[in-house]
Amino acid sequence: MSTLLTDPKNVNIYIRSKSFDNKADLTPLEDRWYKTKYGKEPFSPALLQKIQAPSIPAAAKKQLGLPPKNNLLPKNLEVLSKEEESSKKPYLLKQWADDTDLWYMKDDKYLRPKGIVSLKIYTGDCEFGQTARGRVFVEVWNQILNESLREFYYMAQMASLNANVSLPHDNVNIQWSGFSDSLPTFVEETLKRIRGLQVA
Repeated sequence: MSTLLTDPKNVNIYIRSKSFDNKADLTPLEDRWYKTKYGKEPFSPALLQKIQAPSIPAAAKKQLGLPPKNNLLPKNLEVLSKEEESSKKPYLLKQWADDTDLWYMKDDKYLRPKGIVSLKIYTGDCEFGQTARGRVFVEVWNQILNESLREFYYMAQMASLNANVSLPHDNVNIQWSGFSDSLPTFVEETLKRIRGLQVA
């Protein structure tokens, strides 16, 4: 069954629902060809007023506007020149204390302006990797993190960038991939948001 709402300008809106079945007072009319039951009624004056003069309360402070500038879009898609020494095997770039290493290896095989950055975080905070309670905590944290980064990830996807947070048994593994020109900004912005994550 369906009901038909019309405004003074004869613009029709059809609403179809099973809830109209067996309600002859709502659908007293019948279609000439398909014998479909339907009803017809005008818009209420209150609804017409909202349609003809839409307004947003000042307290709501909602305004139409453009999305923020996407600073993740690559500006340079050139491929760096080959460096045989850098592409033979990974080599250590930097080392902090006794627990953090930074390795690098250049890929000269596919000649694409893309890269991959991987980060592993080993921590015992909140009993992560030690107890079932710690495991549940980090799973909940990951869901909250993904929700908080949802809009940021959308901007990244528009720039052909991707990030993934996985949770092996003893570390938090984050991997970024995409155009190498905008990867440093993507990594930095992601880590800033992870560090600034606050749960009310």
